[in-house]
Amino acid sequence: MGNVREDLFKLLVVVAAELDIPPIEYAFVPMIMDDSKLILKPKGIILINEKFKDNFLEAAKCLVHEMRHAYQIYYVATKTDKLSEIWKKELQDARNSENINGYFVQQIELDAFAFTQHYLRQLDYEFKYKNTTLQKLVEKYISEHFI
Repeated sequence: MGNVREDLFKLLVVVAAELDIPPIEYAFVPMIMDDSKLILKPKGIILINEKFKDNFLEAAKCLVHEMRHAYQIYYVATKTDKLSEIWKKELQDARNSENINGYFVQQIELDAFAFTQHYLRQLDYEFKYKNTTLQKLVEKYISEHFI
């Protein structure tokens, strides 16, 4: 592993290609509550907590997670199926990470956490989420949707 920023940029390009969406600029910024956040206006950008600026795996988890949210938004805008309806409603009513009750069970969040673990695992980055309930939900979601 070389430079975190260079390696993240390479990851951004491949994950964007995998999701068939354009890469979204990212920046490390001071954050108190969140690890990362997708901002759409005025210009799309992924904000990653600066505490991860020297930790490729943690920064990669943030980047892939937020790119999956960008994919979900694209999917909702271009598809008209059951999944699109579910994601559209959840994107409109999304709970933030400050309200942990219900946060992990939102399909948009569970999908983003599961995609992140599954995708990074394919690139030989193995990790488990510290929250054991989330990890169990992610493993079930991966087995049902990505394998």
